[in-house]
Amino acid sequence: MPYTVTNDGSAPYTYTVGFDFLSAQGTVVAHQEATVPDVGADRTVRRTVSVTDPPPVRAAVLAVRVRRK
Repeated sequence: MPYTVTNDGSAPYTYTVGFDFLSAQGTVVAHQEATVPDVGADRTVRRTVSVTDPPPVRAAVLAVRVRRK
């Protein structure tokens, strides 16, 4: 699943993004966290996230939390 992180700040930051993989019924079937280190000021970084153990049915992916350090 591709995603982007944009740093609109004036200094580089490391971002941790949490993703929930949802079933067709909206139940969380897996969770994955991805860390994107040193995103430069006014930069956008593209990455891909995937779940380690694929759930049997994947209807949607939701970014549930973004932390900036």
